[in-house]
Amino acid sequence: MIPAEWLHERLDETDPEKEARRELQRLEVDGLEAEQVLASAAFARWRHKWADFLGLMAPGDELWFFTSPPELWQSLAGVAGYAIVRDGKPIHVLTSRRS
Repeated sequence: MIPAEWLHERLDETDPEKEARRELQRLEVDGLEAEQVLASAAFARWRHKWADFLGLMAPGDELWFFTSPPELWQSLAGVAGYAIVRDGKPIHVLTSRRS
């Protein structure tokens, strides 16, 4: 499980396409390249993973974007993704990026 210190941004949106667009913006992927990603079979698989992940949420849970500290990215041990937070603690994670 990830440390609570890695929680970066609380999300109010659960739409997979909107969140994918935000993730692509973080990676500086836009325009035609972003549209190709969203039309890909990989994104279709991501939609299923996302739906399964959101199915783990209970009333009162929060959805957060997380990322590990820069030094872990520099040492090729970085990870980012989404966490379901219950009572201030991450209880489920869905990884979207690794270094």
